[in-house]
Amino acid sequence: MRPLGALLLAVLAAALTAPACIVGDRPVADNVDCVGGECFCISGYGDCDGAAQNGCESVLDIDPDNCGACGTPCINGRCEDGACSCASGFEDCNGDGRDGCEALLQADPDNCGTCGRSCLGGDCAGSQCEPFLLSDLGTLYIYSMAGDESDVYYCDGATGVIYRVPPAGGESVPLAYDQLCYQMDADGGRAYWRVRVNNADVVRTVSRDGTGLETIAAAKNIFAFKAVGGRLFWSQEGPTLNYALYAGSSLGDGAPVIQSLAPIDIIDVTADRVVWVEGASTIRSLPLTGGMATNIVVTDRFIRGIAAVGDAVYWLETDDDEKAPVILRAPVVGGAAVEVVQRNRVIRDFLADGQHLYWTEDMGDRLLRLPLGGGDVESLTRFQDIATPVLGPDAIYWIDFPSYLFALAK
Repeated sequence: MRPLGALLLAVLAAALTAPACIVGDRPVADNVDCVGGECFCISGYGDCDGAAQNGCESVLDIDPDNCGACGTPCINGRCEDGACSCASGFEDCNGDGRDGCEALLQADPDNCGTCGRSCLGGDCAGSQCEPFLLSDLGTLYIYSMAGDESDVYYCDGATGVIYRVPPAGGESVPLAYDQLCYQMDADGGRAYWRVRVNNADVVRTVSRDGTGLETIAAAKNIFAFKAVGGRLFWSQEGPTLNYALYAGSSLGDGAPVIQSLAPIDIIDVTADRVVWVEGASTIRSLPLTGGMATNIVVTDRFIRGIAAVGDAVYWLETDDDEKAPVILRAPVVGGAAVEVVQRNRVIRDFLADGQHLYWTEDMGDRLLRLPLGGGDVESLTRFQDIATPVLGPDAIYWIDFPSYLFALAK
């Protein structure tokens, strides 16, 4: 005979593992139907723990550990009608139900504020991407920078070296030497810059691999230039024309496009027109194929910046002391001007991409943006000494004087 203790244990184990239903009798467990001696969970319930003695214990419509089916948890969420819904601030960004609402939008650098918004190496705080250090070579003075689809370029004013750095940060690669540049642009894998040589302004270019160093233009004074689509547009004084807008390929062969009565200070280009500021108070445009120039605006105030986007041109207009700044918009072919936004702080840098206007305020301490279609002004960062910001496809870059380059995901 088995000892009494062992017998009692065997009886107890048999009771715990007994079938949940018995042929010809009622189910003895909850939420179970018995058909032909076999147990089935009634609709909406599941035997998710595999324990026969408690039947189909899970209500699949509301169980956050077994939502809609056994083994489907609602991590950081709740279960409603058999489907997970994320708790406030969480989202299922990877579409994998096994880890539920895995993304905390307030702090996830890969899903910052919304699914898929990467901070490109920066932190995410309060659903906003934070700036991150792109490059620090310990140089004394980074004077100018530019960016295109694949790289960021900058000029070290202490050593005269032109560098290239990946848009997400990394090692800076020297491209050219002895180039104390004053202005930069970039397009199609080439950097462009202006230097002063023998009392004349010179525009030079180099490929992203450091080859093909060329001089494109030289004149007594070159006021502005813009590289786009393999062409370079620039404005100069002399030698035969007082002031003129020139155009040429990336390797030179420039020729005057139109003569002007005053220096051309700023140039931008759309898909089919070149736009410029003439004499600080007039905006004009000209088809890239040639033809007649159009006056877009003539004002008695100062035009501090322009941004040509699609079929419109936006500009920053102020008093002569930079007060009362207002941003306006007009068709690039000419037409009525419309006020976009008015500010009560000094605006310095002004630029745009296909979705937003960007500018700096408070002596470069704040970077802000506004949707082209209207809406609220958004503050992107504060307490940064922002100078000469440029736009890349996914980020904004700027110099934090004197020796740092920062980036911020859009």
